[in-house]
Amino acid sequence: MARLIWLIVAAILGLAGYDLLLRDLLGWTGYFVAGVGIGIAAAVVGSYAHDALAPSPQGRGRGGDR
Repeated sequence: MARLIWLIVAAILGLAGYDLLLRDLLGWTGYFVAGVGIGIAAAVVGSYAHDALAPSPQGRGRGGDR
């Protein structure tokens, strides 16, 4: 659930930064806000990819049924 909230925050920041760039408001701040949003989104997507590709906790070396 926490990652979903972070993804929503990242989308809001990315879109807000892009909007600042389109409206030419606050100069370089639009690049900064968009970059922070894109960075958070990349981290969340990487976290989901890691969970999808990582072996299960019951896998080798984790003290399973042996």
